[in-house]
Amino acid sequence: MTTWRPMPADRATLAAGERLCAECGHELTPRQPTYCSPACHTAALIATRTMYPCARRGCDAWFHPSQSPVRLQRHCSRRCGALARAERDRRAYWDRAWLSAQLIDRQRTPADIAGEFHITANAVRFWIRRFGIVPSTTKRVAAPAAADHAEAAE
Repeated sequence: MTTWRPMPADRATLAAGERLCAECGHELTPRQPTYCSPACHTAALIATRTMYPCARRGCDAWFHPSQSPVRLQRHCSRRCGALARAERDRRAYWDRAWLSAQLIDRQRTPADIAGEFHITANAVRFWIRRFGIVPSTTKRVAAPAAADHAEAAE
């Protein structure tokens, strides 16, 4: 077991072969490479920004991202990520029935809906395409054009 003592002010005062924890300054045993405990190692990783906090509200866990040089991972586990997605506020335009009612019954444009939610019209169009909704404006424009092509073909 290691003896716990504060780090000496001058490293020259260390005995030959004596090593100290890089984080807290406690004496290391020959089997401990750089840190005296997992807590010191975690604290050093957090201090050097190689560990990140989980993005889910209420989760206090820190995690080491994958080996990718770009930080893609936002949650400490898959379960935590799934919980975060489930807790996220639902947007009305993510609902097929609401979106089709707005576009067909109320004859609103994607730009009008986008302005209500402070998003781009392309984001609303993405959900329109995803749900396979044909807006009423498209039907009105497409129907006369189809009739014109039918008359021209005859």
